[in-house]
Amino acid sequence: MEIIKIIGIALTATIITIIIKQYKPEFSVYISLIASTIIMFIFMDKLGGIVAFITNFSNKISRKFRVFKNTNQNHRNCHFNGICCSEYVKMWVKMQLALKSI
Repeated sequence: MEIIKIIGIALTATIITIIIKQYKPEFSVYISLIASTIIMFIFMDKLGGIVAFITNFSNKISRKFRVFKNTNQNHRNCHFNGICCSEYVKMWVKMQLALKSI
C-alpha cells in the first residue's frame, strides 16, 4: 500500500507542477521539492529496517571474522613451503561453514 501512496503523491505533484508551470514557473520547483520531501519521509521508516538489518549482519560477520583472525594468529607457523598444516585447514573449513550458516 505504501507504493500506491508514493505513486499518488508523485502523480499529483507532477500534474500540479505542469499546471502551475504555465502561470508561475518558479512555484513548480517548490512543489517538486515538497513532494520529494514527503516521499523521502515515507521511505525513512523503511530505511530504518534496512539499516538495522545491515548492522545486525555486519556484527555477525565481524564476530565470525574475529574468531577466524584469532585462529589464524595461533597457527601462524603452520605454513611450510606454501602448504598448510592439517589443523589450519580444519579451522578454515569450519570458518567457511560458519559463514555459510549466517
